[in-house]
Amino acid sequence: MRKMYLLLMSAISLILVSCSSVSKTGYVAPFARTEVHTDVLKADLDINKNKVEAKASSTYLFGFWRISGDNKFTEAKDAGLSNSIFGYKVDKVKSAALYKALQQADADMLITPKYDTETKCYIFGLIKTYKVKVSGYNAKIKDLKQIDVPIKETRRHIGD
Repeated sequence: MRKMYLLLMSAISLILVSCSSVSKTGYVAPFARTEVHTDVLKADLDINKNKVEAKASSTYLFGFWRISGDNKFTEAKDAGLSNSIFGYKVDKVKSAALYKALQQADADMLITPKYDTETKCYIFGLIKTYKVKVSGYNAKIKDLKQIDVPIKETRRHIGD
């Protein structure tokens, strides 16, 4: 009986411990007050007049354990995603919907994305399902050009 109990506890421990996460990000200046001067770029975009639309959803148990849903995401600056700790789950689903839209349209970016979100709770809030639909105009970057601008015109001060 004791061996069966230990075997059962080991199996449960393996199930709870075996999970993974992948995140791809870019380089960020290490200090908040470090000035970084980059060349100013202008992009020529090929914007499609037809809207692209994609949906994503995820279901969480106990508010933190994802039991179903999308697991491929895109990370984009200013993509309408908040940095709030309370909005983290919805933001992950928004990111998954954006990923699907970009993949579906073979696009580099989504112009004027609109996010429609829906949250449903079951069993007194123990299970939550988040559904997001994103729509917008897809665009591909045709060309990037460097613009010569004096460095003092590109400076921003912290707090501006």
